[in-house]
Amino acid sequence: MAAEDLQLGDYVALLRVVCEVPSFLWRDESHNLAPDEPVRIRMLPEDNGRPLLVKQLCLPFVFVETPDGSCETLDLRRCELTRLDPEFGRIVSKQLKAHAKKLRRALLPMLRHKRKRKKKDKQRKEPG
Repeated sequence: MAAEDLQLGDYVALLRVVCEVPSFLWRDESHNLAPDEPVRIRMLPEDNGRPLLVKQLCLPFVFVETPDGSCETLDLRRCELTRLDPEFGRIVSKQLKAHAKKLRRALLPMLRHKRKRKKKDKQRKEPG
């Protein structure tokens, strides 16, 4: 997908991510590369297919919102995006958001309990 084709409100997903490694760390064929030339490795992201909502554009940067409500900035020089079907994006985002909410609700009591325990331990250690 060309960067110029992106529009606000599009649902996109990471298709590939580019990782750059200095050529002097690259063992195979390193004698053919200049020491300051990076070796680019294209990888599949772990969360490929996760819908991201395009909120702002300032090429080569894209500001997106994840299904859990957090935001991140993507550099299109380091990743390749694909446009998702709008219905797919909405449905999957809604499901992932609901799942994240359930997970937070389940973890919150455990975190509160852990904080209370830390606070009690701290009070015991302080000379009173």
